[in-house]
Amino acid sequence: MALDDQDKQKLHNAINQIDNQRLVLTTLAITFFGTGIGWWMGKTPAEGPDVRFTYIFSFALMAVLFLLFLYSMFLKRMLRTFSTYLILQDASTWEKDRFEFRTSEEFHIEWHERADFVVFLCLGLAAALFPILVLYLYKTPISIRWLVAHIITSTVYLLFIFSWGIGNRADREKQIRAQWEKAIAKNQSAANKEVKQL
Repeated sequence: MALDDQDKQKLHNAINQIDNQRLVLTTLAITFFGTGIGWWMGKTPAEGPDVRFTYIFSFALMAVLFLLFLYSMFLKRMLRTFSTYLILQDASTWEKDRFEFRTSEEFHIEWHERADFVVFLCLGLAAALFPILVLYLYKTPISIRWLVAHIITSTVYLLFIFSWGIGNRADREKQIRAQWEKAIAKNQSAANKEVKQL
């Protein structure tokens, strides 16, 4: 059953809103990182920071960045759900062209998604290097226990961002397409039965 203009408009509006929300999340990540670093510098005494506080601050930065990235990936999956439906209903030339462009790319991700990935990767890398740089600048002794915990946390963050960003794990476009095809076929079959009964 073909989509009417009102449904098409509603889906296109939802897709635009999700794209805008993802842009806001990336901007929020940059703003949070910059504000966090500024706050930390203002709170640090002239003789140098507490080693534990420096690592805890870095953990907190990475945790918030991780949550923002994860939410952005969930929004991406929602966006793919809507855009795939429009493609299957033959209701959007733009979404069809984007799909063709996206699937022809080497990593199967669009330029703005690569930009998101690079931003979160760079911010995470900066958060990971932050305590090491601070301890070096203030000539603070390194606590092996805190350093090991920091290396593990940083590695997990960076691997997750890298695998979901380059690996494109959030997309699941093939599964979404198969699920929509099944749902559309089921609804079409039910509609055909109703017509026959009339």
